[in-house]
Amino acid sequence: MIRKRRTFLKQNKSPSNFRTKRTARIRRLKLQKRRIWERQSLQFVILDIHN
Repeated sequence: MIRKRRTFLKQNKSPSNFRTKRTARIRRLKLQKRRIWERQSLQFVILDIHN
């Protein structure tokens, strides 16, 4: 357990981990945008049904 914890801390310090965190953030933003777009399209579908 202790050994694993040490390696985890080392990984956090490395620049490669920072890069992965950045890509993860970008991926999250893309997901949010997609969700908003899906919500808007759903609203349009609902409007079409009402009409």
